[in-house]
Amino acid sequence: MARPINTVKTVSMSISLTPQMMEYFEDMAELGTYGGGSPQDVAKFLLQNAVNDLIRSKDIGRKRYKSVGDGKVVREEIDINKE
Repeated sequence: MARPINTVKTVSMSISLTPQMMEYFEDMAELGTYGGGSPQDVAKFLLQNAVNDLIRSKDIGRKRYKSVGDGKVVREEIDINKE
């Protein structure tokens, strides 16, 4: 089944892995429980989860964004005393 079209603008990022590490990503992709059917989907899934874990542990601050239409988002200021 095809993925729905992403309406939010995305940016591309390139990383280099050793062949041994790539095998792990391929294994996880084959399992299908780590973000999809490709090693790239697995990498995206793992990175997003790592960032969410850092936010939960308060090692990094949370940022909030809102959609302004046409796939654009803007960052909202947040009162850190209320978070």
